[in-house]
Amino acid sequence: MNCEYYPKELAGIRKLLTPFSAYEKGEIDAELLVHACRYIMLDTEKNHTGLHWYTAETLKKAGIMIQ
Repeated sequence: MNCEYYPKELAGIRKLLTPFSAYEKGEIDAELLVHACRYIMLDTEKNHTGLHWYTAETLKKAGIMIQ
């Protein structure tokens, strides 16, 4: 793997590199790696669901509260 230091804040799905880096350095265990990756993927996905096509009122009727 050819890696180099990236001085900027990671965004989107690239945030997955943070827990992988911590795992490789021995700073977190495999269980936390899995949880962190799942959390980041779900957080990233919520921005690409298509929910922006609906009004807040319609989403509320469906039981979805977006902040």
